[in-house]
Amino acid sequence: MWYIIRTFLEFVGLWTLAILALAFDWLPRRIEQETGRRVFTIAALLGLIGRRVFTIAALLGFITCGASFALTVHFMHSTRTPNAQNVELDDRPIPKMYRVYLPLVYKDWIGTQPSPKKGVSSPWTENDAKTLRATWAYNWSPNTNYAWENFEGVPMIWGIGDIDKPLLGNSQYALLFNEPDLVGQANISPSAAVSLTRKIFLAHPDRKWISPAPSQINPAWLMEWRAQYVEAYGEEPPITGIALHCYAFVASDCIAYVRSMVTLAEEWNLDEVWVTEFAFPTGLDRTLADATHELEMFLDYLDDEPRVARYAAYTTRLAGDEFEWGSPDYANIAPLLTYRRGARTPFGRVYAQH
Repeated sequence: MWYIIRTFLEFVGLWTLAILALAFDWLPRRIEQETGRRVFTIAALLGLIGRRVFTIAALLGFITCGASFALTVHFMHSTRTPNAQNVELDDRPIPKMYRVYLPLVYKDWIGTQPSPKKGVSSPWTENDAKTLRATWAYNWSPNTNYAWENFEGVPMIWGIGDIDKPLLGNSQYALLFNEPDLVGQANISPSAAVSLTRKIFLAHPDRKWISPAPSQINPAWLMEWRAQYVEAYGEEPPITGIALHCYAFVASDCIAYVRSMVTLAEEWNLDEVWVTEFAFPTGLDRTLADATHELEMFLDYLDDEPRVARYAAYTTRLAGDEFEWGSPDYANIAPLLTYRRGARTPFGRVYAQH
């Protein structure tokens, strides 16, 4: 509900600004030059800041000023300036100012190139990927055949049932088991995973494999699997990188976890870390502004960390009431797009800006 209210207020603020823009042309030229220019310059700056910084100050800037650009065009014309006695004193051209105000229609203003690391999980349509400016995707399945231009589909062997299925998609990479330490997910013990992954590696020797991704509550699963693999076959598993998931209320928790996995990758002589699920939901005492701020900080870290090769937030769309993210039923969910229309949520707007 807050998202709807905020969008409405921003829209009202935008058109209020447009009306005021026309009114400024009727004000005395001195006031127009000295005040109008400053007001609309500040409005434009607040609008641009508000697209990236979700703070009360930026929101107030939107409501009062809207997001707009002011394009000033000066035209010169000749006139005569009479005094109080209607005597012409000067016939030199006096500049008269006309302004064309161009409101920035309510769309996300994005002025940077998207991160080549950024992906999406299970996009419904090509437009989902374009809306979030993603370059790759996976869908927890071997069948990741996204036939979209300049887009990479990465297949995944989610669990035991996928081992003998063909790997589709156009990527040289492939992902292994999804949260094998959890009963409700792949649910595979480290010892069982040893022989299963051996079979997978032999069947697909040309793939660049990314490790299984245990949940963040049991990262030891990954170390146990690798140690047992080495013991069983006398060699390290042929993986290129480590995959991980992280859900938290603050970015610092996930940053610390990713750093620990970066250290582990360095110890194992692996080049890449993939963060294939993460979210910063609302709930408890965390507001939507808090959650989007934490997401922003985490994305900044991921973009700057050289060993992080790929990341994909959870999740693209989610069936249900998109605005009840903080309810008990949506404890760890911060969808990037609304379920029905595929429009960016507050999380999606932050995500698209990276």
